[in-house]
Amino acid sequence: MKNVEKYDQRPLLARLLLNVAPLIFILSISQGANGQTLPGDSFQEGTKPGDAVAGKRIYHAACAPCHGKDGSGDGPVAAYLREKPRKLTDGVFKFRSTPSGQLPTDHDLYRTITAGLHTTAMPSFKALAPEDRWDVIAYMKTLSPRFSDASNFPLKPIEIGNPVPQTCPK
Repeated sequence: MKNVEKYDQRPLLARLLLNVAPLIFILSISQGANGQTLPGDSFQEGTKPGDAVAGKRIYHAACAPCHGKDGSGDGPVAAYLREKPRKLTDGVFKFRSTPSGQLPTDHDLYRTITAGLHTTAMPSFKALAPEDRWDVIAYMKTLSPRFSDASNFPLKPIEIGNPVPQTCPK
């Protein structure tokens, strides 16, 4: 046991609080956390603009611990994550319905924030009220100059054709 290196020198309680405190805060400010579908969960592109000023407050409480104060992916929790958080300042997103290299739609961002990303450190924020999620999206879009560049719009999601018919007998 003498040759075993310690993973982290900080006391267990300090590490636990650092990793769990943001989630506790999110749950404490949440509305509609009991699983029901709330107004605002459904979405038509362009109908939910969000309030970037309100979103900034929520972002700094819920997102900045991982994504950093300015969205550069260097929040205090990021150092302890196996996969580093997305750099929101780059305006490059992996999970979207648009072609490679294009910005995601607001609905893409809403879906990621709501459901989280399986096998990553990105948790679900379904506990946040839908209006709060839209506000966070409005603020997130201020962190990258790509969202203010008119040449990136309009966004054109990839069209999914008819489903392939089943060829094997049942």
